[in-house]
Amino acid sequence: WAEDDAIGIFSLNDEMQGVTIDGVEQSNNAVNLKYTRSSTAWDGGTTAFRFKNPADAMVTFRAYYPYTADADITDGAGEKKDGTIAFEATDQSLAGQVKFDFLFADKDGSGNAPVGSKNSPNVNFQFVHSMTKIIIVLKADNISVKDLGTMKPTLKGLKAKGTFSLANGVAALAGDAAVVDLLLSNQTETANTATQQSFVAIVPPQTASADVYLTIASGSDSYLSARILSKKELMAGNCYTVTITVKKLELVVESSDITPWAPGGDSNSDAILQ
Repeated sequence: WAEDDAIGIFSLNDEMQGVTIDGVEQSNNAVNLKYTRSSTAWDGGTTAFRFKNPADAMVTFRAYYPYTADADITDGAGEKKDGTIAFEATDQSLAGQVKFDFLFADKDGSGNAPVGSKNSPNVNFQFVHSMTKIIIVLKADNISVKDLGTMKPTLKGLKAKGTFSLANGVAALAGDAAVVDLLLSNQTETANTATQQSFVAIVPPQTASADVYLTIASGSDSYLSARILSKKELMAGNCYTVTITVKKLELVVESSDITPWAPGGDSNSDAILQ
């Protein structure tokens, strides 16, 4: 997690259900509470959830990333906690990707529901990725091309418009999603050199068509293209790495690998609710 990352937290049951004080029925719910990452912990600020039930009632929680304001959540059957967030994964810069790199947690590190209570406020969330990650590795052939220069790759043939469900963490294509061109500029995956550069794309899970292409332009050279990921099932939580050798007159796909996309760093992320 990076400092200032923010998650949203919901409680799935009312901690004070059945409790009355002076004849007034009490209630205590977490509804899309924002917790922000500091250098060492999560901070809910003045709106942090506070356990109140003296009987130590257990509360089950659910969390997601990135935090989204209530106004941008479409209510579902259970209002905000079952709502959806609309997105378009078209800005593939690092700053753009953090807005739709959705994570979801309805389990703790042991595979159980995240729970807490007044006497046990430490709630553990195990986040999983809801989107699909694609890494494009471009390598100079060192014969006709010895210096890649400034690459400008574009991923063509995939869809980017979708919705993210706060009920189950599923990211899905929108009904009106259309094929778009995605200019790739996030190069944070590896250290880049004159002979090798890597680019990251994050897209909604989908079945790729037969016409997905990677095109590049370098300097004044003509555009070159290679068909990639043809008819591949791009699944949530998977990372697809495509390695392409750049030659003067063509792009040659050398390999295409699939690996699990694990959350970076410590994936057991504690939020202290007290």
